[in-house]
Amino acid sequence: MIDFQLNYRDLTYRDTPTRLTVYQTEDLNEIQESIDNFNKEISWDKMFDLNVALNRIKNGDKFFVAKYNQDLVGHCWLKEKTDNEYYIYNVFTKRLPEIREYGATDMLYLVIKNNTTGMIYSEVDEWNEKSINMFKKLGFSTW
Repeated sequence: MIDFQLNYRDLTYRDTPTRLTVYQTEDLNEIQESIDNFNKEISWDKMFDLNVALNRIKNGDKFFVAKYNQDLVGHCWLKEKTDNEYYIYNVFTKRLPEIREYGATDMLYLVIKNNTTGMIYSEVDEWNEKSINMFKKLGFSTW
């Protein structure tokens, strides 16, 4: 695993598309749709299900979804570790090659910009080059 960290003040600015909206949700249908979107594209034995999602929410984790033109296209989790320390995990956006205007980097930028104030941490598997590049684009450094 590669550990990443970012001080909120060092977040690299991004001009995000206006048709991309990102918000926190506890709506079971949206959570399940996002889980289904993930499972259609990726086979991963550590993927959460609806029961795990509900337990995470009960324990204070926040589930964010991204919509592009009202289509649910991605999700991520944000956990507040302590005051002003956050952990981001399970970041996903659908592969839509016909739409290159948005991506996981845009979604994550909006989550961080609008929902954090201090240090943000994450972990990425060494093989996951897209996620590694995404975190670097936003100004994260390894530690």
